[in-house]
Amino acid sequence: MSNRVVTITITAVLVAVFFCEMIAGATGNEVALLAFGALRTRGWSWVDWWRVFTFSFLHLNAPHLALNVAALLWLGESPSGGSDRRRR
Repeated sequence: MSNRVVTITITAVLVAVFFCEMIAGATGNEVALLAFGALRTRGWSWVDWWRVFTFSFLHLNAPHLALNVAALLWLGESPSGGSDRRRR
């Protein structure tokens, strides 16, 4: 699978999860994001091991999502993290 397909797929998942957050009214509310799998900064335990995987897909607000998607699209262009200038 090409890097571009993976990057676009991850971007689509991030946007879809953010829309779910918006529908549930969890955007801008850190406590509400806990139900979606946000990582607790205090009181974390091994019972919450799954949050290590889910918190990366959550975003507090639209600017947070936009900046992360922009970085993902830029860095996801090549395996070298967007610094490979030899590709044509």
